[in-house]
Amino acid sequence: MPTYDYRCPQCNHAFSAFHGMKEASPACPSCGGEVRKLPVAPAFVGTASAKTAASATSTHGCAAGACGCKYPVS
Repeated sequence: MPTYDYRCPQCNHAFSAFHGMKEASPACPSCGGEVRKLPVAPAFVGTASAKTAASATSTHGCAAGACGCKYPVS
């Protein structure tokens, strides 16, 4: 089950709640009012092989391996 962040527009109380995706939003624990779900930043998940492949390109951003990646710019 995911954790959601909420803020109450009536009392400005912010809190997190742990519940299922299909469950209704909880009431504000401070004033009992209706709450709004706060936006969350997306999680980026990658693999080591994807990172290595991206670093191996000539546009990976370091100056001829100065970052320690050992991939010289060609």
